[in-house]
Amino acid sequence: MKYTFRISFFLKKSTVRKNGKSPIIARITLNGEKVEFSTKLGIVASQWNTDIGEAKGNSYEAVTLNNDLNSIRMTLYTYCRNLSEKREIITADKLRKMYTQTEMYSQTLLTLFRKHNDDELKLVGYGRVIDTYKKYELAYRRVQGFMLHQYSKNDIYLDNLNLQFVTDFEIYLRVNCKLGVNMTAKIIQFLKK
Repeated sequence: MKYTFRISFFLKKSTVRKNGKSPIIARITLNGEKVEFSTKLGIVASQWNTDIGEAKGNSYEAVTLNNDLNSIRMTLYTYCRNLSEKREIITADKLRKMYTQTEMYSQTLLTLFRKHNDDELKLVGYGRVIDTYKKYELAYRRVQGFMLHQYSKNDIYLDNLNLQFVTDFEIYLRVNCKLGVNMTAKIIQFLKK
């Protein structure tokens, strides 16, 4: 799938920090969707080239700042390429969150599910029973089987979960696993937890 993808930088001139510098904002534009975030970098407004979105001149400070901006740009392009190679849905907001690490991007469903089940096992005898743990383990195996069947993947990032995933999982449980309505609902309840 082709994307129209652009990263640009601009100065937030309305804000001037105590050191006299204004913050530099990054803008990601992907298929018309725009998101912005602070680069945590700043520059004096008179040293900023608005037309090309970088510092003016060849001073050490200007070159260093432009290298930092280029590094941000390359990191975002790398994230986009990696997501594209994995055939994942790419949005400008997802790229922003990956860069700013404001979401648990690296967290995957089965990794989190495994941790949950391990914690449940530790609680057996302390208000939990082994049968509950076994049900969580069954739910884990069903989700694992579904992802291999549906997506040919061993795991999935949490930010890729959506209503379609749950709907497809329900169909998988009913049709492929031949589970009844109540057991299907219970496994989906475990997944939601």
